[in-house]
Amino acid sequence: MTSPRPLSAFTLIELMIAVSLGMLVLYTAFAAVRVATGAVTASQRLATENAMLRIGLEAAVDEADFWTGSDDPEVGGNRPLRGIDAGNGAGRPFTDFRDLGFIDPAAANATWNETPGSTRRGWSASPLAWSAADPRTWCRANVAEEGTVNPGGNSPRTFWGHFGIYSHIDPNRAWHAWYPNQVRGLIDGLGFYGLFEYLPSNAFAIYHGTTPPKGASNNTISFGGVPVALTDNGLNWLCPSDGGDNTMKGRIRNSNGSRYYMPGPQAATIGDARLLAKIGYEGRDSGYNASEITNFLDRTRTRRELMRRNGVLTAPGHWPEVTYRVHRFIERGHPVTLCVVEMTSPLTGAQIALPFTTVATTLRGARQQRRPGDGWSDPFSAIAAERETLDYVDLP
Repeated sequence: MTSPRPLSAFTLIELMIAVSLGMLVLYTAFAAVRVATGAVTASQRLATENAMLRIGLEAAVDEADFWTGSDDPEVGGNRPLRGIDAGNGAGRPFTDFRDLGFIDPAAANATWNETPGSTRRGWSASPLAWSAADPRTWCRANVAEEGTVNPGGNSPRTFWGHFGIYSHIDPNRAWHAWYPNQVRGLIDGLGFYGLFEYLPSNAFAIYHGTTPPKGASNNTISFGGVPVALTDNGLNWLCPSDGGDNTMKGRIRNSNGSRYYMPGPQAATIGDARLLAKIGYEGRDSGYNASEITNFLDRTRTRRELMRRNGVLTAPGHWPEVTYRVHRFIERGHPVTLCVVEMTSPLTGAQIALPFTTVATTLRGARQQRRPGDGWSDPFSAIAAERETLDYVDLP
């Protein structure tokens, strides 16, 4: 009879080794799960950030095309760039031409020396407006007109000859009134940005008359009848400080040393449509003062926060906050639409800014999208009132 074989078992050392190996396997698996989870979380966060950036880009391009931040035509929409400034009686870039007396010369408040029943002499936004083939667009002013004022007062001195006899806002003298009425009307009605949006690149921003434009910083008249505000340099009004030649200028010359900017909604009520932004070319005189550029960006911005409404966050707290800005200005004769999309990380506070320029709707096109009251204009509507725009009584 043989003895039974003793049962084998783990020794304490073997058990410890087995437990250690098991824990190592579990730790490795757990670490792999954590890495995978982190990768998925990072991927989701990047996907969310990319999606928000795309939305910001699309919103910025929409703003560049439709201008709703500056003028919202929807019922009850905010329209800060319409209306008349109380300080100088001048219009803003989205002011209806009818409010400026251009459309109905028979109205009691008709302006620009129009008389009841007379042919419309103010702005006429027809397809041929400012056509180079139209003799009305030919400036008859004196190109070498100097800006020296009459030492004896504000009335014109004409012993040099009345240079504005063919282009004068004066019913007793004018033989050619359409051109000066257009220039004067655009300055008073829409401001500098509006003037240079509508003027052809080869047109002179000038007229002869007995009174200066609204809001001008100099109220005197030159020897030949040109308002000094339209010729003298460095008046912080229409002409940049680009030398001592105080003569009439065109679109490119006037925007060589200054930017004519579209005021943002926050700047609409302080006459910013008639201020120059002297940076860039003239910035060299002040050592490229950074505050000038900061001030320029602040005055021109149309800014919106995509994740907030009335300052209250409307998205999950872990989502990035996205805003966009659109700046519009004219430099060296060229309209520029600058868009900036900004995103802020909720985890680190890091910011990403994507600036870009785009080709978008002009002020003229934006005005022709809008009806004088509420709503968007519909050029194909059978109802005449729905075809009206801020430029047209009715489409021609």
